[in-house]
Amino acid sequence: LAQKVLPTLKRTLGETHTEVTAALALLAYARRHANQLHESIDLFEQAEAILVTRGDTCSRQLPWVLRNLGHLHSALGNQSAADSIMIRAYSAAECSNDSSFLATIAMDVGLYHRRSDPSTAKRYYLKALAIVNDIHGGKHHVAVIAQQGLAQCLIAEGENEQARRYISGALSTAREVLDTTDTDFLMSLWMAADGYYKLRDFVLAESLNRECQWRVEKILGPDHQWYSAGLAALAYTYGALHKYDESLECYRQLLNVRQRQIKTVLASTSDQEKVEFLRMFPPLFDEPIALALKCQSAESRQLAMEMILKGKALVPEAAMAEKETAFDSDDSSLVDNLNCLRQIRDAAANAVLSGAADKDSLATLRAAQDSLEVE
Repeated sequence: LAQKVLPTLKRTLGETHTEVTAALALLAYARRHANQLHESIDLFEQAEAILVTRGDTCSRQLPWVLRNLGHLHSALGNQSAADSIMIRAYSAAECSNDSSFLATIAMDVGLYHRRSDPSTAKRYYLKALAIVNDIHGGKHHVAVIAQQGLAQCLIAEGENEQARRYISGALSTAREVLDTTDTDFLMSLWMAADGYYKLRDFVLAESLNRECQWRVEKILGPDHQWYSAGLAALAYTYGALHKYDESLECYRQLLNVRQRQIKTVLASTSDQEKVEFLRMFPPLFDEPIALALKCQSAESRQLAMEMILKGKALVPEAAMAEKETAFDSDDSSLVDNLNCLRQIRDAAANAVLSGAADKDSLATLRAAQDSLEVE
């Protein structure tokens, strides 16, 4: 709708009219949610230019536009640009006298600077916390995120006791003000668990990770990426507590979930999304190798070795599932060879994944695969 009316608005009301800015921002927001990030940036920048030209630097619209620009640059990996834009958004929000929105942007500035500039992050987290304490008595979701961020900064600086107080405060506020079925609450549990893990309070970290995992499975389901992330968090927490068998069991469950996820992702997403998924969720794990060395039982070591082999089988198996959909050729011999190659790779992958593979049968399959690939 915005795209249709925009030319008419510009022609009848003028290039810098308020309604033109609103239409540009609405169209930019729609493009952002359609994952058309570069187009969205261009439209938001047009809206920003009109607001500045018109002198509307103290309206709530300018910080909202800048905040979206910051998020977009961050999503594209332009973190330095995102950091500076967020600080401009905070300055614009200060001028607008919208305290609630100011607290939200202060929180964003803290999030964006937490790793690159912890001192700036702390300063803005404290600003956000002071604002919500003044307006809401601290009972607000911004207070949860600000305290979590402060705790992470303080842990990095070795201020563990202060960090512990903020972790506890964030968790207490989350339980009081957030809906326990909302993803914000799940994230607050995970962040608290992560904080306690970094403080080496592994018992508390285990308790919170278990609660978070139970809620994620109930709310989002066992195929969600948060569920697999929770399994990983539980696995390394169990490892820190020397509960190696429990840790390996979590990794085994994680591998099974990843297997389902990676097949879906590689068969139905763009090349960029495939690469990003594999970067964030690699199918091989260093941890099972370390656990295999620590475990006393032969059964645990065997499980770890099986998991490593299964991990190696995931990508070829899923990649061939994707290739199958792309076969489109008039050359019948080529199609026959591709189908044969798929069957060989499937047989090798399934043998490993089922645990039924032996050295000689795998060697035979790999030799046939090599021969077909060369042909």
